[in-house]
Amino acid sequence: MSRPPQRSRAPSGPIVRRGKGPDASHAFATMHTPVTAPPDQAGPGRVAYSVEEVARVVGIGRTLALAMVRSGELPSVRVAGRVLVRRRQLLEWLDAMPEATYPSPS
Repeated sequence: MSRPPQRSRAPSGPIVRRGKGPDASHAFATMHTPVTAPPDQAGPGRVAYSVEEVARVVGIGRTLALAMVRSGELPSVRVAGRVLVRRRQLLEWLDAMPEATYPSPS
């Protein structure tokens, strides 16, 4: 008895490298991370930002931004199950923060 000839399979979807190294993690991250413009480049029509976008613009971690939203320190609204921070409230919140002062070197 003979076997039927094997046919080569062409990849049916995006190529994801499996294994170790920077290429594998980068491929996973780029496929599963939504690409959004930073709030400062999102255009004039944008009125609210996700917690991730706020964290990126303010320069804090996503976990800290989410904790601040949950505690009520950073005002937010829930729209269709998403937690959003209004642009106006974000700017007011930042303006209300005390100015940072650093001791002068002696």
